[in-house]
Amino acid sequence: MISLRMRPAFERHLSCSPNAAVEALQTHVEQSDDGYRGAFYDKHVIINVPKDEAWFWSPQLSLDLQPKNGGTRLRGVYGPRPSVWTMFMAMYAMAAFAAFLGGVVGGTQWSLGMDAPWLWSIPAGGGLALATYALALMGQWLSRDQLDALYTYTERALAAADPELPHDP
Repeated sequence: MISLRMRPAFERHLSCSPNAAVEALQTHVEQSDDGYRGAFYDKHVIINVPKDEAWFWSPQLSLDLQPKNGGTRLRGVYGPRPSVWTMFMAMYAMAAFAAFLGGVVGGTQWSLGMDAPWLWSIPAGGGLALATYALALMGQWLSRDQLDALYTYTERALAAADPELPHDP
């Protein structure tokens, strides 16, 4: 399930209610001994890989369940843990700040007829943003087995609540 998106997502329709889907997921996590962990809210679920398999690049699956057409609209988003996501956003913010600051200072220098070495921070900021994106894709590639395992685990858990889902994804 590799994607060029930093946070791959999927959407599907379930024939059961959101509460039944959350309950099925919670029951599956609590009764299985495979180590998957979850946080369960009213219409939102976060599933994490087993603690003994978790490492820096381990993903988590965030599920949003909303009522729709007599069933449930399930939207799943794979992403890094919040601390890793914050690191990536900080790197993007640094890239944007460097490009902006360099553009302002370098543009001012250039408009005054001075040498404008600060203008080099614009492509440097772009390079940092591209490097951050490449790092995110590398992390996604390194955790591809865990992404697939999370998807399969979730499908099995939801099969108990929705008879229309295949029972062995």
